[in-house]
Amino acid sequence: KRFERQNKSAVKSLPVYEDRFQRLKAKIRAYMNKPQNTLRDYPSKDTSIAARYARAIAFYRSGKVSDALTILDTLIKENPNDPFFYELKGQVSFESGKIRE
Repeated sequence: KRFERQNKSAVKSLPVYEDRFQRLKAKIRAYMNKPQNTLRDYPSKDTSIAARYARAIAFYRSGKVSDALTILDTLIKENPNDPFFYELKGQVSFESGKIRE
């Protein structure tokens, strides 16, 4: 109990760290694994941010740029202050020749 009292504020912040950790895992897996494995591991019925982020990377890596950008546009709309979605959108756009975008 003493531990719980001392770390009460840390325990409250765990969901934030869990979300970030899941996103980090999804990003690494999406870049390291084959796109079809990523799409299997993060199916479309999983609407979490981490899963959508992983699918966007998988689509980008498999040449489905419009699918990747659609997901990223939705993530940006829902999370306009998250720089990671803008960074990936910039990378996808740049590498697919859509420099103006």
